[in-house]
Amino acid sequence: MGAIMTDPEICQQLFDSHIPVWLVWKPNMVPADLKVLRSVEITFPEGIITKPEVFEVGQTLKWAGGS
Repeated sequence: MGAIMTDPEICQQLFDSHIPVWLVWKPNMVPADLKVLRSVEITFPEGIITKPEVFEVGQTLKWAGGS
């Protein structure tokens, strides 16, 4: 369990408390003195079905590329 943050002060408090935390910022907004353990590019999946025309109990929702 952990947290996703956009506030660097809260992020630091959680990090100091040994709580897993992810700081979401644009790369050019990250201060030079901030310790970054790993940088991850955020991508958005395409074609996810979230509101099917007819929903039946047990129906699996998946994106077009899934099998």
